[in-house]
Amino acid sequence: MTMTSGPDSLLHAYRDERNVNHPPHYKQHPSGVECIQISEHFNFCLGNAIKYIWRAGLKGERLEDLKKARWYLDREIKRIEPKSIEDASIKIGEVELKPFDPCVNGGPHCG
Repeated sequence: MTMTSGPDSLLHAYRDERNVNHPPHYKQHPSGVECIQISEHFNFCLGNAIKYIWRAGLKGERLEDLKKARWYLDREIKRIEPKSIEDASIKIGEVELKPFDPCVNGGPHCG
C-alpha cells in the first residue's frame, strides 16, 4: 500500500478526522451544541438514548433511531425499577420511606 502526498491526501485526511471526531449529524441541532457535550453527563443507557433522539433521521431512518432510543430507555427503566415491594423505597434527605405493608405485625387484613 502506498501513501500519496499533496493537497488531495491532506483534504482526505482532514475529512476522515472530521467524520471520526465530529460527525456532521451530531452537530446539526439548532443550538449548535454537539450531542456528546450533553450525553457525556449521563450514564451509558441514558446517554445513548439522548444520542439516538438527537440524531433521529439525520444519519439513517428516523423510526429506527427512535426505536433504538426506546430500547436504551427501557433498559435503564429495568435497571432502576424496583424488583419487589421491598425494593420500592424512596429516600428523602436522610429519611427512607418504605411502602406500607398491612401484614406487618399481623395486621387485620392478613390471611
